[in-house]
Order: sequence, then C-alpha cells, then structure tokens
Amino acid sequence: MPGLLVIGAVYYFFIRYFKKGNTFFIILFFLLTAFFVLKASTIHRTGDQSVNTQFHYLLSGIIIITGIGAFFLIPFLFRNKKFEEYVL
Repeated sequence: MPGLLVIGAVYYFFIRYFKKGNTFFIILFFLLTAFFVLKASTIHRTGDQSVNTQFHYLLSGIIIITGIGAFFLIPFLFRNKKFEEYVL
C-alpha cells in the first residue's frame, strides 16, 4: 500500500523533528481518521439510496482500517525490536 508508505514517512518526520512527535502523530491521525469517516458519510455517489448506503459503509471501513494502521500499527512496529530483527 503506497498510502501507508507515505504515512510512515510522515511518522518519521514527526519523531525526528518534534519532541513528542509520537504523541502528536497518533492524535493527528486519530483525528484525521474520525474526520474522514464523517466526511465519507456525506458523499452522494448515485441517485440510488441503497447503493449510496453500501458505498458509505465500504468507504468508512477502508478509512478505519487505514487509520488503525496509521495511528496504531506504524508506531508499534517502529518500536518493535523483533519486527526489526526478523522482518527488516
């Protein structure tokens, strides 16, 4: 996923240039995830209400999964020594 690669670069920027970069990053991406889920519910894709509702659920799910990867998994894997040893 190229999106998580970019988010990882943003995470590196935060921890490199801010004193509490890890905390700022987690808060920022948690808020961005919540904002984008709310915005996804207002998208009007088609005239069929059933298709619109299904689209809102699917898009919200994708945003939530990516958000969890951003504000939980990236900081966790960055600090995990076993991940560094066995995967990298």
